[in-house]
Amino acid sequence: MRDYVQATLSLGLAFGLYTILGRVASPYVQMLSVFTLTVVYFGQKKGELFGAIVGAAAGLIVDSYSLGVFGISGLTLTVTGFLAGLISRKFNLMSFLKTFLFLGVMTLIESSLWLGMVAVILSEKIGRLSDLLFFRPLVTAACGAAFFTWLRRWRARHG
Repeated sequence: MRDYVQATLSLGLAFGLYTILGRVASPYVQMLSVFTLTVVYFGQKKGELFGAIVGAAAGLIVDSYSLGVFGISGLTLTVTGFLAGLISRKFNLMSFLKTFLFLGVMTLIESSLWLGMVAVILSEKIGRLSDLLFFRPLVTAACGAAFFTWLRRWRARHG
């Protein structure tokens, strides 16, 4: 039960941060994927099934912001959460560099899945692909790795 409460609070925090970033830095809000960070964190800590559940919930929240087909982000974040849980069991992700690479790959997978589904379902081309496929994983991985490293150190000190 405690895990579900933590996930709900984390999704609420991600929702608030996404909303604030959308109002303050609207052109750049897509460069930092706070929902992907939340999904990957829970997938990494609690396993692939829990990551998929958090991914589905996060994706539906992201879909509520868009005016497109409802469920595209839900599906892509569900797959991302599952893969994060599955892959993180195979590797030791305790260093900053490994966390950075892992988050970059997970964000790239999520962005690629989303772009592919939008291209197939909506039959439309998305603007600058280089922004979503290069800058988004880079910015998300840098911010996420810094935050996760800080969180690990804080938990080590304060139990």
